[in-house]
Amino acid sequence: ALTTLSDTTSVAQDKTYSSQVAPRLAILNRLTDNISVYATVEKGFSPPTITELAPTGSQVNFNLNPEQGWNYETGLRGYAMKHQLYFDINLFYFRLQNTIVQRRDSSGGDYYLNSGSTTQAGLEAYMKYKLRSANLMNTFFWLGYSGYSFHYDKFVQLANDYSGKALPGTPDNTISAGVSLALAFGIYADVSYYFCDRIALNDANSTYSVPYNLLGSRVGYKKTMRKYAFDIYAGANNILNQKYSLGNDVNAVNGRYYNAAPLLNYYAGISLSYLK
Repeated sequence: ALTTLSDTTSVAQDKTYSSQVAPRLAILNRLTDNISVYATVEKGFSPPTITELAPTGSQVNFNLNPEQGWNYETGLRGYAMKHQLYFDINLFYFRLQNTIVQRRDSSGGDYYLNSGSTTQAGLEAYMKYKLRSANLMNTFFWLGYSGYSFHYDKFVQLANDYSGKALPGTPDNTISAGVSLALAFGIYADVSYYFCDRIALNDANSTYSVPYNLLGSRVGYKKTMRKYAFDIYAGANNILNQKYSLGNDVNAVNGRYYNAAPLLNYYAGISLSYLK
């Protein structure tokens, strides 16, 4: 990497990270022909990316150290109801050292630093139920949930002590659900729902985003004739007309955390494909 000293002079600097051993142990046991339980213990090691070492608009940071930690995971997955229902439930606990966190300076440029250790515990669950009918080609319901508890263990920066605070940028809870319907003669429809809990926007946890609910739908008609396939569709996003941020800039200066998302909006289109 190069750090610029003046308009005409630059000097090469090297940063070397020591080798790391990253063991991993995974066990899977089949409880029945359709259901399995699994567990994993592994050590992770992640050196900073080029973007984190030399972010746009900021100086190169050669003091940034790699993240490393241990992850413990267990779960249950499989099929039920004659393979109509698929499910996957996962629990994890991740202890991360030298966690790399994002900052944003007064000019809007990103920079990164190590925050000490963090604990990241969570539950993730997913299920999908498929209907069987002569007139239904591919129709299913699905539901997903994630619950996270991400916190700093010990993180002191100058006069600020963020120990025990929630790690910014991650919601405590999210729910996603939907139904997809496809009829044998080409008509299809999808409805999707997403809930996002509040999100801490800075290390001090003094500001949180507002929880929001998103609802979307799409209907269409697909048809294949000889070597051509076409798809006519229309849909709507954010049907509940929610005001929310489409991505947050955590730890931004002067409270510039938010990126405004569109309110209720519609779309339509036609797709034509040639089949060889």
